[in-house]
Amino acid sequence: MKQQWIPLLLTALCLTGCGEDRFALPDDPVVFREGYFVNPDDPEDTFATREWDGRTYILFGIEKNRTHFGKCLGYVEGDENTRIFAAEGLPETDYLIEYDTAGVMEQAVYLRCIDTQGDPVPEQLESYGYPFWDGKSAAEASA
Repeated sequence: MKQQWIPLLLTALCLTGCGEDRFALPDDPVVFREGYFVNPDDPEDTFATREWDGRTYILFGIEKNRTHFGKCLGYVEGDENTRIFAAEGLPETDYLIEYDTAGVMEQAVYLRCIDTQGDPVPEQLESYGYPFWDGKSAAEASA
């Protein structure tokens, strides 16, 4: 009877990263400041931002299959459970991942640096379809 539990225990350990918390904050976490961005082509189109290293990031979308978390960089100012990660396999610092570690069934979202507008989108990502990323005004997007 005891031998039946061994495969289940091994599977559980593998799924949890053998006890390591991949969402743990680093020793010296970055504190991402929140701000607001207004689409210059449409003043009604505003976004919450994350500011880091002189660059501004806004919501872009999700990964089509599964999220490829890179290392944990830090958290959003005022909420240590909202963590920011590097996006493994994507252009370094052009995309970040935001994830609420305290939530249940939370979905990780991808943030994209606004200075990458017009650049090709990696095929593994799915945009939420915000007109800013298409470089279109709200009037053009609805036409």
